[in-house]
Amino acid sequence: MSVSLAEALWTAQCDGTLVEITETQKLHTEAEAYAVQADLIQRSESEVVGWKVGGTSREIQERLGIREPMSGALLERFSHPSPAIVPVFSAHGPHVEAEFVFRLGESLPARTAVYTPDEVRNAVDAVCPGIEIVGARIPGGLGGAGALMIIADSGVNIAFVYGAPVVEWQEIDLGRQQVRMNINAKSYGVGCGTDVLGHPLAALTWLVNWRSNLGSGLNAGDLVSTGSCTGLAPVRPGDEAMADFGPLGNVRVQLVADLPMGNK
Repeated sequence: MSVSLAEALWTAQCDGTLVEITETQKLHTEAEAYAVQADLIQRSESEVVGWKVGGTSREIQERLGIREPMSGALLERFSHPSPAIVPVFSAHGPHVEAEFVFRLGESLPARTAVYTPDEVRNAVDAVCPGIEIVGARIPGGLGGAGALMIIADSGVNIAFVYGAPVVEWQEIDLGRQQVRMNINAKSYGVGCGTDVLGHPLAALTWLVNWRSNLGSGLNAGDLVSTGSCTGLAPVRPGDEAMADFGPLGNVRVQLVADLPMGNK
């Protein structure tokens, strides 16, 4: 079941199609969903450059019908430095989110003891502004996917764009830092660090301990995108998104129409 669903989702991700879930492909547990996601990571044949945390704001949880954060991989083939040109399929209903991104300066391996917020903070060597492009590969879009399918569908990640790292990040109050999302030079959404589980570092700490409990830690150099602080902004090919993080700088992405893998 997991293999066939992963194959269908990967084909849809590459070809811009949607997956009609069959009865045998339905997911029943979180473990099954993450197993499908792991299969997708292998099928991508791409290096994992970090991890995303999703569902870290009340708005996103209500929009996606989830109750707690979730995790997904950030793959090198879908991760781009800003400014970036990113291809998207309209059928996947792309949206953009502004997200605080942490870069780890030291590894945080799996262990029995819980990592404290101070330990996690001390492992961070830089913060970047980020934009994640998300979209669903099943009918009904992001709102109709359901928590398990969102996890299985690569955390609904389409692509990830990150700005220049800021190493003096501890001088910035991330919790109060305002972030503004602009689409085609017009303001779309405004948020701040408190919209991300109360503080972006709380999202990072959740991920560190979640992966530690799985027996898989985080590595030095990993990027961690901590979830939307400006809500979901719908976009389409031809749009340009820019997220302004004040002293952390900005991040830009130009969206273009994608082509099925066989036509590239």
